[in-house]
Amino acid sequence: MLPLLALLLTPAVADNAPCPLGAGWATQPSSTGIRNILSMDRGGLTWNHVPISNEILRQYLRNAARISPRPEMVIDTTGMACAEQQRLAGEIEAAAACTPDICRAYDVVRGPLPPAPALDVRRR
Repeated sequence: MLPLLALLLTPAVADNAPCPLGAGWATQPSSTGIRNILSMDRGGLTWNHVPISNEILRQYLRNAARISPRPEMVIDTTGMACAEQQRLAGEIEAAAACTPDICRAYDVVRGPLPPAPALDVRRR
């Protein structure tokens, strides 16, 4: 019942729009830094492409929160439902506070969405 409730409470998001995760999350990749990537592969959760359970995820997140400097935590949004992105974001935030320089969520395969083009409203 709880997963269904979470799904019903998840805001509808267009396929090309980022899932709303909160102010502590960036939607662009960084150019440097150590990162751990959470993704879905064949329907299961992976940490840096290694299948893990939710309990192992929580252990990894607790350990990563104690490392200095903290590694980036990236949610690979490729093919991932918004509800799952929000669940993972909640797990990461429960282990340690998120800031946009540490917590990121974007489509690793296709890259982040480009900014919307500026409209040229000048008359020609």
